[in-house]
Amino acid sequence: MSTARTACASRFPRPLHNPPVATVTEALTPAGASFRQWRTAQLQGIEQALAKAAAR
Repeated sequence: MSTARTACASRFPRPLHNPPVATVTEALTPAGASFRQWRTAQLQGIEQALAKAAAR
């Protein structure tokens, strides 16, 4: 088993049913958002999904 997979398995020993999801887009969303607003929103979404997964 790879090191990354082993590390992940130790953090999340049980299978996640309905795992938290973060939306990541290639285009600026919403239209008119600055690059910084778009990137910050994506990173916050990823952070929230990881926090939910870790809390399970």
